[in-house]
Amino acid sequence: MSEQSNTAAAQGGPEQAAQEGIRLARIAKGKRPDYFADPATDKLLSMVMVLAQELAVTRDRLTTIERLIEENGLFEVSKIDNYKLSDEQVEQRSERHTAFISKFLHTVLSELEALNQDTKSNGK
Repeated sequence: MSEQSNTAAAQGGPEQAAQEGIRLARIAKGKRPDYFADPATDKLLSMVMVLAQELAVTRDRLTTIERLIEENGLFEVSKIDNYKLSDEQVEQRSERHTAFISKFLHTVLSELEALNQDTKSNGK
């Protein structure tokens, strides 16, 4: 494959690369890059990017589901806004929210746990 073709694939994103048969690494290797002088700012950026990624995927999937609903005449999409959850469904949603927040705050919670361990071991 020519260098010009590689450049075109890189500029076109993952879809372009896939069409041209270029394999992109799925897992980043090496140390995370530092973008800011304060490591806390880098961690915050990482958290925001995880959240943005999750939101983008969710919106894409939701849009697909709504289109399929309308195309297949299953029900009016406006009924989604008026849907009432059962108590069991509220509990399931709450558990899902808790898991999401735990994933989202993983970096901060891990650091807090390490600080607590250090405090305990230094206090003995």
